[in-house]
Amino acid sequence: MKKAIKRKVILVSLPFLLLLLPILAFFSLFVGSNSSSDTDINTNTPQQQTVMLS
Repeated sequence: MKKAIKRKVILVSLPFLLLLLPILAFFSLFVGSNSSSDTDINTNTPQQQTVMLS
């Protein structure tokens, strides 16, 4: 009896999960790409200038 109820719950919730998963993946990629591009990193250090000249 409990297996049948579990199976019905999974079958009913599966379409919602399949719809929600791509949406969450899109937002996680979008938010992750914005947070990394907002930081200012100074890559023009004297050591890098020396490497670039030689």
